[in-house]
Amino acid sequence: MSADFESPLLDASEQPAARVLHADGRASAVLVCEHASRSIPRSLNGLGLDEATARSHAAWDIGGRDLAVALAGRLDRETGVVSWLRSRSTSLRIAILLGCVLGSAFVVSLVSARPDVAVYPSLRLTLELALLAGFGLIALAGSLRGHQHPEIPRKVGWCLVGGAIVIPLVLALLPMADEVHPLGLEGTGDALVPMALGCLGYGLAIAAPVLLVAWVLDRGEHRGRPRVRLAAAGAGLAGLIGLELHCPVQAHEHLMIGHAPLVLLMLGAAALLSLARRT
Repeated sequence: MSADFESPLLDASEQPAARVLHADGRASAVLVCEHASRSIPRSLNGLGLDEATARSHAAWDIGGRDLAVALAGRLDRETGVVSWLRSRSTSLRIAILLGCVLGSAFVVSLVSARPDVAVYPSLRLTLELALLAGFGLIALAGSLRGHQHPEIPRKVGWCLVGGAIVIPLVLALLPMADEVHPLGLEGTGDALVPMALGCLGYGLAIAAPVLLVAWVLDRGEHRGRPRVRLAAAGAGLAGLIGLELHCPVQAHEHLMIGHAPLVLLMLGAAALLSLARRT
């Protein structure tokens, strides 16, 4: 739906002074585009501008109307819960995403906690979880930073992604605890592949929803590779937190196959999603 506005400076044969598009739109925002056209009322004698000036940026905002129309259409399409979430403040969107990570960890510890908690060194478990959570939460928060905040330096972003890849490898190669639960020695021999794939699937079941929530909360203006990498790395670490709380196996080969590749898999999935979006 559109509506036109008349002006005493215009005669009946000239374009309207202003036009309203999507007057019945559902978006909770109003876009105003000034200087959308280079039309000048004939009664103003062209404002004394020559033809070249009248066609230049001095007379109108070139491309402004097309941008405003495109944005208005997009705002009108985005309604419901997703639109409401994306319209929230950056701090609230980050809090929602981090809440998903902490919530998933709580559910795992409540429903399927590792059976060797009584014998596994509590300090070691705490430090391992803190390392995964520290890098993961910083990466996820960085993926949703708004325009009002400084961009994360490229080197810092790569350090976060690199840390997310290296940390599970380091944890997989740590020596076994002095006292090992019987289940901690499983996951080798014939059981290596089935148990490793089971853990990998368990981690993906946690990481994929976290990445999806990050994708939903992202307003779309920075779904570029650096931010997508941060979201994928953080989601992968969220999955590893769940595995750390769930899996008692300490065999190196199990951890290298069933735990360590999780971040790389999430980075690969995010790269494919970004590629599909651009095409």
